[in-house]
Amino acid sequence: AGAGGAGAGGRGGGGPPQKSGKRKQSTKNQMRSITRLLSREGLPEKMRLEKQREMESLQGIAVENKQAERERTMAVRYHKVKFFE
Repeated sequence: AGAGGAGAGGRGGGGPPQKSGKRKQSTKNQMRSITRLLSREGLPEKMRLEKQREMESLQGIAVENKQAERERTMAVRYHKVKFFE
């Protein structure tokens, strides 16, 4: 029944220590990162093709995400109470 401080290192405590900075990048950030990588000189052709394919798939995901976000905002907007008496 410890009182904080050193020891388990966060919630849970049982498993291996986890790095707090390792979150999945957003689709937009991934696309930006790949765009910057592709603009570099001297990138191997195999890697360039691989990243271009990844970029195409990310663009499809981004379109889906944008549509889902728009649907969520519309759902919230039109589920509000419209009239008060």
